Amino acid sequence: MHKLRNVADKLPDDLAATVAKKMRAAYHAPTAIIAEAQLEALARELEHTHPGAAGSLREGLAETLTVLRLGVPPTLARTLRSTNCIESMISICRNQATCTCQCCEPRSSGMSPRRVSVPNVMMRP
Repeated sequence: MHKLRNVADKLPDDLAATVAKKMRAAYHAPTAIIAEAQLEALARELEHTHPGAAGSLREGLAETLTVLRLGVPPTLARTLRSTNCIESMISICRNQATCTCQCCEPRSSGMSPRRVSVPNVMMRP
């Protein structure tokens, strides 16, 4: 999860491992309210010695708990907690975005190549 990496990057290695463990435990809490309380307590612990890490943890905190708030089944939650599927789709779109058909190729008139858009699709586990 990006949030773990962003917070850990602002901490010394020995502390980063401990904080990451606490964050993982919080994100697997039974409810979003408990998770938010655990993460906010962790941010309070960090704010005096590592304010950058505390700020990073608090940034978008509510949004990181959306999957937990929705009560999504565990298998789907694991997929939705990761941005890998989204990053993969974006990468594919970037690599395949230029249309090379004859009607879209640049002409002497200065027409620039058109781009195609790939719609987002619902991914199923």
